[in-house]
Amino acid sequence: MHSIIVLICLFWCLDRPNSEVPESLSRAIASRMSFETASLEYKSRIRSGVSGQVWESRFEVQLTRNEIYWHDKGDDDGVVLKDPRTGRPLIGVKSACSPDHTIRDLKTGEEWFRREGEPRLYVNLTENAPNKWRLSDPRAFGISWENLGDLSPDKWLIQLQLKEAAWSERKSNGFIEVRMQAREADSSKAPFSQIVWTIDPSKDDAIIEVRKFMIDEDGNRTLKRVVKNDYVKEGTRWWLIRSYSESPTLGMIFSHEFSKAEFDKSSHHKHLDADNLAMPMGVQTLDFRRLHEGLKGADSAVRYIGGGVVVSEKEWRDDFANPDDLKFLQDFERNTRLAFGNGQYPQWWNSEADNFGLHSVSWTPDLWETYVRRWILRYSPQREQNSAESSDALSSAQIESAWGILKDCRKRAKPILLRMSKKFEQKVESLNSQTATSKPASADSSDEKELGRIFDDLKSRLQRTLRTKQVSSGE
Repeated sequence: MHSIIVLICLFWCLDRPNSEVPESLSRAIASRMSFETASLEYKSRIRSGVSGQVWESRFEVQLTRNEIYWHDKGDDDGVVLKDPRTGRPLIGVKSACSPDHTIRDLKTGEEWFRREGEPRLYVNLTENAPNKWRLSDPRAFGISWENLGDLSPDKWLIQLQLKEAAWSERKSNGFIEVRMQAREADSSKAPFSQIVWTIDPSKDDAIIEVRKFMIDEDGNRTLKRVVKNDYVKEGTRWWLIRSYSESPTLGMIFSHEFSKAEFDKSSHHKHLDADNLAMPMGVQTLDFRRLHEGLKGADSAVRYIGGGVVVSEKEWRDDFANPDDLKFLQDFERNTRLAFGNGQYPQWWNSEADNFGLHSVSWTPDLWETYVRRWILRYSPQREQNSAESSDALSSAQIESAWGILKDCRKRAKPILLRMSKKFEQKVESLNSQTATSKPASADSSDEKELGRIFDDLKSRLQRTLRTKQVSSGE
């Protein structure tokens, strides 16, 4: 009986409790939809709480009010597909390094998709699309304690308004704190949950923190999720620069870091549909929107004729196609495959002589880590399915040795970088001085040559760790 009384008090003894979403939170969520178009670039990271493995993806995104276009460029090494069990790059697997393009129509609930290197389109209902949870609306990052999937902020706000909950708000140290307390559908472990939003009115009502607590029968709170958001002012608008989410109990970490954010530019697309995927008229399209009606995969093959419209193969040949179109499509399919291959490897894969595509890497120690990471990928053949580890793959000891070589070379480079930094500071001070009479010191080529010699030594030492069979497998 005591536990029940405690819970009733916790549920109702809030600051000014009510059953409606407070205006302050409604305003904060709505502010994420306060522009018509946007161009964004960001990197998403997921860290497993079990293995500690990190999954990364880089995105370029175009936004209108009701459409979103994602260009998935993969991780920093150009790898798109990862082993879901280990997080290891699936290099050597078809389409592993082929960038993806997805356009989602929030009004129709449809999603168009193409993968570079494949001369075809795909269309599906968003609710059935494999990327529904992976590709979330960036306008919704950091406003909730959970992944909102295909929900935009305004749609999610409607769901909040329909939720049976007790709401309250209070002001503290210039911030607004909004609380929502509700019964859990599964109350076997904790009958109540409490969500706490912290809003900064000075930053266009930005949501800077979200916390989720579970409340047990004795009224004890356990923190289940915390979301923290950092903002920067882009012109007249405050926008996310970083959103970080962590589950203390599971150890899972999600983050999104923005490197670009532009809003309402004249150069932005005002409408986005399958035409923006730049595929020719008549391209083969796999239409999965009706598969739930019992259609087989072969029956889903249609032809795209523009404007988001598809027709059957027969309609295409009878009413739209002409000999020139057919020849153009044949050339398009052949040239696409020739240009991209099967997408098994990133573009830098066979450019070891060119330092794996890293320009100026020899005198730029900040890039040496990327070089070593790519070297490890290059000499670590992927396991074939249901087979033992390849005998010519790098061992754990070899990989550990590679990172040790990097650490040593960075240590040797540090005094050179400090010397270069000091020379640069002297040059700036001299240029800013009104009475400077001596010639300012500058970083000369000898510094870069010295760094280059250390980098050459790094490469040589890495190669010496390889066995003969590994050297030939990497060629």
